[in-house]
Amino acid sequence: SSVHLLSIGYRWECCPRNWLSFDGSCYYFSIDATDWEKSKESCESMESHLVVITSQAEQDFIGRKFTGLHWIGLSDFKFDRDWKWVDGTPYSSSQTFWDSGQPNDIDNNETCVANHSWMSENQIRSKWHDYNCAVSLKRICEKKAI
Repeated sequence: SSVHLLSIGYRWECCPRNWLSFDGSCYYFSIDATDWEKSKESCESMESHLVVITSQAEQDFIGRKFTGLHWIGLSDFKFDRDWKWVDGTPYSSSQTFWDSGQPNDIDNNETCVANHSWMSENQIRSKWHDYNCAVSLKRICEKKAI
């Protein structure tokens, strides 16, 4: 197993092989697709968690890396639209990146959140959508860089 070192100003960041570094964290974009719970467990097995997005810069970083749908660490298992991050970070409605019309709970069972990144008019778009947790999607795992 090798590591990659990146110089960020005065700070060095170290992430495992096949992980990407950004602003003090390491990110893993999966190739395989699983449901939200298995995705959560897979991240935990790598000593990480499903990504917790807390800034526009982080949202932009994720959107630039891969297009498509990826599970993130936001869910609402009580069906009350009281969204929770997997790591306990407080959910702030002022710092969210929902797509227009989202969350829409279209089948009354959309309690997990995926990031949807796509190209539109030569620009990257990256927004959140609620989905049924049983849907198989790729995932983004996050852990602190060392």
